[in-house]
Amino acid sequence: MAKMNKMYCGDGWPNHPDWKDLSLGRDYSKTEFETGDKWIDGSPIYCKVVEDDTLSTGVNTIAHGITDLGHVISVSGYLTTDSAGDLPLPIVAALVNNNITVQGVDATNVSLFIGTNYAGTYAPDSVALIIKYTKETT
Repeated sequence: MAKMNKMYCGDGWPNHPDWKDLSLGRDYSKTEFETGDKWIDGSPIYCKVVEDDTLSTGVNTIAHGITDLGHVISVSGYLTTDSAGDLPLPIVAALVNNNITVQGVDATNVSLFIGTNYAGTYAPDSVALIIKYTKETT
């Protein structure tokens, strides 16, 4: 598993001095793994990183490859642009054209909305999404 080096927490842009790296000691993988955490019903929580580099403005449908998806606990990550660098997700703004948000996760895909203000100079290059979830039990 590779360590992600672009997860941040704080106010402002990722290069702001008050931002803290949250990836220290946490391994992430594009292969599903149990986190060791449990959901409120005792179900194990799984994690998987999904990446895509075929993005455009509007709704992007990204296959996640998760089998027996139960409840989605969280989706976070970052989007990379040439001119603005890495943008932590989600970005929720007063104007919808400035938003980058996960609109939903179904049995096969993640729907990622990218507002039209991210066209041209700020066009997205790639996205890495960390999905935490439970599994359906039979």
